[in-house]
Amino acid sequence: MPTTLPSPTPPKIQARLDRPDASTLAEPDGHYQNLHVDRVALEHCDLAGIEVSGSRLDRLELAHADLTGASLRDCRVARSDMANLTARSVGLTRVDVHGVRLTGAQFIDARLRDVTVVEAKLDLAVFRFAKLHRVEFRDCTMPKADFTGADIRGVHFFRCDLSAAQFSQAMADGARLTECWLDGIGGVSSLRGAAIAGADPTALSQVFAGALGIEIAG
Repeated sequence: MPTTLPSPTPPKIQARLDRPDASTLAEPDGHYQNLHVDRVALEHCDLAGIEVSGSRLDRLELAHADLTGASLRDCRVARSDMANLTARSVGLTRVDVHGVRLTGAQFIDARLRDVTVVEAKLDLAVFRFAKLHRVEFRDCTMPKADFTGADIRGVHFFRCDLSAAQFSQAMADGARLTECWLDGIGGVSSLRGAAIAGADPTALSQVFAGALGIEIAG
């Protein structure tokens, strides 16, 4: 029997939070804590190196923003548009993400620890060489997501659409994929040691047969 993965530790957030002036957030290398940020437009902003902790971030407009080297700790992010976000080398610790659009977001070399992502749109998102520890993706749309070279040994994908996702050179021993759509995934051999449950047996056999160059005759 595969070992059950531990659930991510939830964020620690105070009941009473400050509501900042939106203009104070549009600065790179800023340090913020114990905030409730709602309906702030920061598209295309340079927020590299920003640090946010103990905060709720709701309905943000961060499409095409640059969060290179940013750090989020003990945060909840909800109902936001972060399409094509640049988050290279970002660090996320005890972060909940719910209902966020992250189409094409770049998490290259990122470090995710105790992160829960629910009902997010992650098509074409890039996690190349990222390290993910105690991370759960639940009910997420992730076609063509790229996990090349990523460490996903502590990841649970639950009811996610991973069609045509790429796992080449990933480290996946101990990862779990439960009731996921896996049509056309790449780098199948790198999923050695992962546990796959609830997938359609016919579709799964076609995925592995294709990886091995085997034609299934009708």
